[in-house]
Amino acid sequence: MPRRTATISPSDVELEKEEVTSEHEAEDKANDVLALSDLKSLIYLGRLEKTVKIGGFSFNITTLTTSQQKDVMSSIMSDGNATERMLDIKPLTMSYAVLSVNGVGLETLCTDESITSVEDRRLDVMMSLQSVLLEKLYREYDKLVTRSGKDIGIEDLKE
Repeated sequence: MPRRTATISPSDVELEKEEVTSEHEAEDKANDVLALSDLKSLIYLGRLEKTVKIGGFSFNITTLTTSQQKDVMSSIMSDGNATERMLDIKPLTMSYAVLSVNGVGLETLCTDESITSVEDRRLDVMMSLQSVLLEKLYREYDKLVTRSGKDIGIEDLKE
């Protein structure tokens, strides 16, 4: 008895699945290229900067990056005293958020030459300010953060 050979071809459904998969892979590759070229825009998405004038001085403040927020929280949580932690959160946050005063970098305003770290110099300046000034700056910073959240639709994500 002679043997018969048969060939099996893929069904139309399998061919259609392969075509759809190929189209999605092409779109994904195009999106990857787009994502790489727009990375810088993504990093600054939601970042706001504002100049606040108080008593003849111009304070340039900005929203914080995730890394800066992490640094603030790490510093606050590393101290064991809960009362001190609560008192330090505003000056520490503002030491990152205030970029300059009258166009001069915040760390440059530190008069204590024994402090070498840029972050510590910035904090020293914030700790030297009157509490009402610090509070006013913090309120302006908080408004900036709230506006940033609204601008990128963060309120929609919470729902």
